[in-house]
Amino acid sequence: MSLIYSNETINKTYILTYSIGRLSMKAFGKGFRLVINANYHLLSLKNLINQTELNSNIQYSIQPCLSLNQRLKLNNGLFEFLRKLKIELPGIYAPSLLSTKSAFKTLLSFRSLVYSLGFRRFWIAKLDILDFFNQIIHSKLLEVFSDTLNDVSNYMYPTPNIHFLVRELEWFLKESIISIDGKLYSFIKGIPQGSCISSDLANIYLAHLDRQLHRTQTILWSPHKFLQNDVFKTTDIHLSKCSTILRYLDDYLCISTSKIELQNLIKRINTSLNSYGLLLNEQKLQTNLYDSNVPIKWLGIEVHSSLAITLPKNNSPPRFCRFSGQSLSANDCMRRLCKFRLHCPIWRFTFHKIIYNTNIRQNVFICKNANIRKTDYLLQINANRLGNKIADIVWISLKTSPEKDRLLQPSISRRLAKVIFRCISVNIGFNRYWLYHLTVNSLIKRLLPHKGELKWLINWMQQFNHLNKKCFLFYNKKKIITV
Repeated sequence: MSLIYSNETINKTYILTYSIGRLSMKAFGKGFRLVINANYHLLSLKNLINQTELNSNIQYSIQPCLSLNQRLKLNNGLFEFLRKLKIELPGIYAPSLLSTKSAFKTLLSFRSLVYSLGFRRFWIAKLDILDFFNQIIHSKLLEVFSDTLNDVSNYMYPTPNIHFLVRELEWFLKESIISIDGKLYSFIKGIPQGSCISSDLANIYLAHLDRQLHRTQTILWSPHKFLQNDVFKTTDIHLSKCSTILRYLDDYLCISTSKIELQNLIKRINTSLNSYGLLLNEQKLQTNLYDSNVPIKWLGIEVHSSLAITLPKNNSPPRFCRFSGQSLSANDCMRRLCKFRLHCPIWRFTFHKIIYNTNIRQNVFICKNANIRKTDYLLQINANRLGNKIADIVWISLKTSPEKDRLLQPSISRRLAKVIFRCISVNIGFNRYWLYHLTVNSLIKRLLPHKGELKWLINWMQQFNHLNKKCFLFYNKKKIITV
């Protein structure tokens, strides 16, 4: 099935093709989620024209086929508007955290503030929305989007075409077609995961909800000044309790110095979600209300009752996996390891020292890698766990590549060892020689069961581990360890 689409803003006509839908298994086999390939489009225009009833007036002026994402990315379309909105008026997305990096910066900022106020013990809850993307109500999303357009129309140049953008969103929600096993469907509720605008629409939807929570009488801290309680705008702050709500996509992290206040926060969030047609996933609720020693896992990092953060413990061997269902060649495997799998910006936040007396300036936490004593227990834990995690990532990547023998050659093993050396140095800090040794020793120990196949990689890592402190600092300072 396809549709004829005439774009009035650029005066062109296109043929739209359906998106391909598939069921993707959730983590640990707990159900499925519908994901679409919104980049799919037919390459053969001739076959499509034969299957479509077109009148003779437009048959020869038709343009090449467009996928769902290609239509959304046309000039002055929804994708361009949302991108400009994020750059020019980011407050519309507040208090949404748009990246994992900003999420943990905000968490450390809050930790810095409450530590300066004398708080040391916190009650934490991690909330997850049940089947979020598929439960969004179309009418409510259109209402929120229209309110957003009215709010920003006087502050953007050129002024957005409100009527056109609302009509485009209506088409995206109600008329976009997906194909599953040869059968065609359209959405009556929810938004498709896989399109280029789904995350932005979801953030705007929940940000509209979250801003109402900040208008209550609760003393809620926020990194955004216009959402902050007035008590945080003074230089002399004295509080008996303090709370905050952090959210990345549909993952909430609620923190409070009061046990009762945290329970009230959870109830208010649940009530607000219900008014937007959403429900909390009770099975994924994590909290330390009943056991303060239980760490809360949020965005792949464990948050403790002291707001210390650690990498998760993983004693089990890595699960067999492939990239998008396909095996990677040696070059692709190295490229993906260098650019993506060994480049996780949130790892480095676990190596920030907890500063108990911090000067607060506009409630912004400035991350600094301070010199740390060898006896710092949390840093030792994170160093060991980082070594294990890197070892698991490297081994599963090598094992699943059809060119594994080539990846295990001495020259490529040396390149990979350099990449690992750089990854560890970036995350733990360039002046923490003792932490580097802990991490490498943990990595080598994790790889020892496979020493027959990984002998060259282990050999190179041992050589890097035997660098004296002067050489270690020299290599990092000059940055000569490159791929």
